[in-house]
Amino acid sequence: MDEPMMMERVLLWWQRNLGGLYVLIGTVAIGLAALFWYAAGPVSVAWMWGVAHRHEATLHNAAVKLPKGWREHNSVGRSDLHLEKPYKWHARLDTVDMDELGGPDADYQRMLNTLNSLEKVAISNGEVAAVYPLSDANAARFVCLEHGNAEEATLHVTCLERDGRRVVRMVGEENSRQDFAAILTGMAALP
Repeated sequence: MDEPMMMERVLLWWQRNLGGLYVLIGTVAIGLAALFWYAAGPVSVAWMWGVAHRHEATLHNAAVKLPKGWREHNSVGRSDLHLEKPYKWHARLDTVDMDELGGPDADYQRMLNTLNSLEKVAISNGEVAAVYPLSDANAARFVCLEHGNAEEATLHVTCLERDGRRVVRMVGEENSRQDFAAILTGMAALP
């Protein structure tokens, strides 16, 4: 009998197909790693950034304390300070932008009138809008316009510093309001 026995056949098959099995295992491992990175990569990067920077953003050599999950993102030409909070599976990305104003742009009363006008426009467009202090801790320093569309569940908040030096904007969801108030409190400590 020249026919190999069953065990020898299995060993021969295994030796012939071992390369293909390695390729299959490698492809599955790379696919799982890519899926994990897509799901949690931005959140992991924000977490690592927070640990490395002690959850503090920097603006003109002054530290702004950030809630957990937020990170400073370099935004050339976008704003003076840009913060982001990513979520798993790219479900959403909450952002905060702060711009410092100077010269004729720093007219508080004109800017407050603009916020009040924007409130009326938002309400006439069917959105929910209000001008008010975002939190008691920030009432003395900031006045905010909040508007959003109930169908989209996206909240837009624009806060004006009462001395007219800074405008801070947030785009996020309802549950980000507390984080935004904490960021404003941190900015209130800036000179």
